[in-house]
Amino acid sequence: MSYDEELALRVQRSLKSLRPVLREARSGMCFMLDRHLLCAVTDGGLITRVDPKMKKECLELEGVEDFRYRNRSSECWIQVASVNLEREDELRKWLAVSYEYGKFVRSGEDVKNIRSHRTII
Repeated sequence: MSYDEELALRVQRSLKSLRPVLREARSGMCFMLDRHLLCAVTDGGLITRVDPKMKKECLELEGVEDFRYRNRSSECWIQVASVNLEREDELRKWLAVSYEYGKFVRSGEDVKNIRSHRTII
């Protein structure tokens, strides 16, 4: 298994109060809330969910790139490089972005507009 274990521990500590379910996958460590993937840690950094309306703006930031699975882009997933998450406030910012959009997804308000909620790692 290849993922940034130090970053995974930091994410786990930051999300402790939410009591996420952790799942190891081939490519990383997944953090689940209410059976939905909140984020994941890989060897490249943090894969996190963002509001599709914010994705273009996020991709303009240094160290943020489109997350591609099986060579396909997703409307609400990005990858933030580990080097951009060295400070706790940066990590918490991205986890908050993922959590806020995840609340919307978990509420079922826009399920018909979201293509997939399955684990993508």
